[in-house]
Amino acid sequence: MCKAGQGIAACLVLSAFATGLAGCAGGGQPGPAIDAQEGQELFGGGGPTAREEGVWTIVLAAFRGPDAAEAARQAHARVVGEGGLRDARVEPRGEAVLLTLGRFSGPDDPAVASELTRVRAVKINGLQPFEQALLTPPEPTTGTNPEYDLLNVRQLYGPGYLYTLQIGSYGRADGRPATESERRDARQAAERAVATLRSEGEQAFYFHGPNYSSVTVGLFRADEVDPQTGLRSPAFYDLQAKFPYNLLNGAQRMVTLQGEASQPQRSVLVGIPRR
Repeated sequence: MCKAGQGIAACLVLSAFATGLAGCAGGGQPGPAIDAQEGQELFGGGGPTAREEGVWTIVLAAFRGPDAAEAARQAHARVVGEGGLRDARVEPRGEAVLLTLGRFSGPDDPAVASELTRVRAVKINGLQPFEQALLTPPEPTTGTNPEYDLLNVRQLYGPGYLYTLQIGSYGRADGRPATESERRDARQAAERAVATLRSEGEQAFYFHGPNYSSVTVGLFRADEVDPQTGLRSPAFYDLQAKFPYNLLNGAQRMVTLQGEASQPQRSVLVGIPRR
């Protein structure tokens, strides 16, 4: 089970209802593609999705894996019935199935702030599963976005978040120092990956280092993980189940541990850098 604090993570929605669904622990394997028409047939949603309309929406939860559609359907019924969010809806997007709410023209829409405040304050079984709900664009946005920069996490979310899960990086595969052109390409690739994850409802960030640009997901407080003892919260393991690998340039990188066969590198807990 998950604990409160991971916002839009689907596992938190499910834990708030004390369900045993495994929709958020799909082992990082994407489920079958679902188009908008099929999604409306599955979930009974009438009218166009926010993505079809080209508008922004608030993402409450993102489900991945082979059971994503069923998990989203069950969570939607309970969010409406027990959470009182009767305008919530389910829509497929990319490799995810999202639980969304609202339709907005963009971040400057005057209705955004009040809706985010309302959603984040919702309590279910004593938890606030949507306290980090995100406003998400209908399609991946291009260009640098300061809200997606890991360096801005403390300013945007508060000083309590210290760690995040690194799921990929971009840069030279041979480890040699990158040229300025290679650094630029790595930065652009990382930002595109984060934009895609954001459009699919994930709390993703990028960080640009001197030779590599990293992609991370999720935020964790000190009481949720302890690098010294190796303690990890259930929320961490649920997120790592969704994103099990630390990819290099979008592909698995193989590592050899002492006494073991070569294996794909696992996603890894990293500290959030300070400015």
